[in-house]
Amino acid sequence: MIAARIITRVATFDPGRLRASFFAPLDRAEISLAPAESVSHRFAGAELVLQGVRERSPRFSVSLVALESAIAAGRLRGDLVASMRRGDAIVGFLWVEAHGPATHVELYVREIVIRPDHRGAGLGSEVLARLDRAARDASACALTLDFMDDNPRVAPLYARAGFERVGVDLDARTELAIEPSRAARIFDAARDLEPVLTLVEARRLACDFRHPHVARDEIRRRLLALGPDQRVVMLEDERGVLGLAWCELVPSALDGALVCVVRVLHVEPDRAPSAIGELLDAVRVALAPRRPARLAITMWSTREDWIETLSSRGARVARHKMRKALV
Repeated sequence: MIAARIITRVATFDPGRLRASFFAPLDRAEISLAPAESVSHRFAGAELVLQGVRERSPRFSVSLVALESAIAAGRLRGDLVASMRRGDAIVGFLWVEAHGPATHVELYVREIVIRPDHRGAGLGSEVLARLDRAARDASACALTLDFMDDNPRVAPLYARAGFERVGVDLDARTELAIEPSRAARIFDAARDLEPVLTLVEARRLACDFRHPHVARDEIRRRLLALGPDQRVVMLEDERGVLGLAWCELVPSALDGALVCVVRVLHVEPDRAPSAIGELLDAVRVALAPRRPARLAITMWSTREDWIETLSSRGARVARHKMRKALV
C-alpha cells in the first residue's frame, strides 16, 4: 500500500490582491478611496499628517518641506498609499508598508489621518475595517500601527478595531554622562553567537524595526554580517546573557541627522527593572564616539516598571505600538 503524501501549501502575500480588495467602493457613496501614487498626492497627504501633529504639538519641528523632500527622494516608501476623497477634495490619507517574508507579511500602518471636519463620522473605523479585509484577502498575517503618546484619543478607535498594545517606541538623549557598566560588553561572534541566537529565538525578539518574526537563520546571518554602523550590546551575569540591545546608526529620513536606532532593547523578565536602565546606559557608552543626535528605541514590551526606569534615565515614550493578528 502506498502512503498518500499530504502537501500543505503556505499562503504567500499578494500585493496586487491587497490593492484590488482595498480600493473597492466604500458603503458610503460620498467618499471614495483612490491610490495616491503620484508625488503630488503624497505631498497632499503629508500636509494632512503634519496638520494633525501640529494640532497636538504646535512646536513640532519637522517642516513640510523636509517631509516632501523625503517623499520625493524615495526615503519614505509605501506599499499601499491611499487618499480618501469627497469629490475632488482629499479628506483623509492612509500610508501602509509591508514587512517580513512573503509567507509572514505584516502590514504596518505608517499613517492614517482624517481631516478635522470629517472626524467623528466613522470614516477611520470604516477604512481600518476595509484594510483588515484586504489584508486577509492578500494573505497578510497581521496589521500593526503606532500612535503618538500625545494623541491618546485614538487608542479607543484602535482597540475597537481589535488592536492590542504590544510595545513602545522611546526617544532618549545621548549627552548624559554615564559610567561604563562592568556587566556590559559588545557582542563577539566567536563566543556569543549561540547564546544570543538562543535568547533571540526564545523571546521572539524582533531584530527588525517593523517585524517581530525573523527566522533563526536570518538572525544568524545578520549577526555574522554586522557592519561598522551596527552594534549588539550585551549585559551578562553569572547565569549568562541577561540583556541585549541591537543598535544601528542611520541618517534620519527627514533631516539627515545621525540617529542610533535601537531595534531591540530587552532584559530577561526575572531581573530587576534597573537592568533595563543599565542596558540603555551601556548603549550610550558604546555609541558615544559616533555622537548620534538621539536614540530611537523600540521595546517590544508594555511593562510599566521598565518604562518608568527608562524614563528616569532620560528616555520618554514617543509612540505606542499596537498589533492585530489576522491568522
